[in-house]
Amino acid sequence: MSSERLPSGFFKFHILRLLSERPMYGYELMKVLSEKLEMRVSQSVVYPILHELERRGLAVGEWRRCSGEGRSGGRHRKYYRLTKLGEEELQRLKEKLLRFYEMLFK
Repeated sequence: MSSERLPSGFFKFHILRLLSERPMYGYELMKVLSEKLEMRVSQSVVYPILHELERRGLAVGEWRRCSGEGRSGGRHRKYYRLTKLGEEELQRLKEKLLRFYEMLFK
């Protein structure tokens, strides 16, 4: 199944949910989503959502140097974490999704 067949709101919800657990960088989000959803999730799906979340103040990105990768000094990665606004948005989306499922299965 291709990630382009699912609405971006589906991925936005899952990215918010994953970031509520811990800060993550883009490639890591792609890997986790691909594994959990059993489909290829591309950077063309993940990065625009991360940029939107950041622009809307729902997430904030922070550059960190990562060590332990066999290179002296490591590489820089941008880790994203939810803001208070992002946590509120995730809660709002959860409630909306629950109402939607309740309507489907009544």
